[in-house]
Amino acid sequence: MISKEWAKSSFSSGGAGNCVEVRMNEEHGPVVEVRDTQNRGLGAIGLSLGAFAELASVAKTSE
Repeated sequence: MISKEWAKSSFSSGGAGNCVEVRMNEEHGPVVEVRDTQNRGLGAIGLSLGAFAELASVAKTSE
């Protein structure tokens, strides 16, 4: 199952142009797809749940 809805990061509303969107893709196992809101045509990267959690943790501590 692929969630058709992309969710914009809650930190993307600052207007700095650093916006990302995420959605779940369970078609090939649970994968979190991440894409650049301003460059959607470039596609998305798929991360395992663990890799996404690590990315989110690093991003949160880098604020």
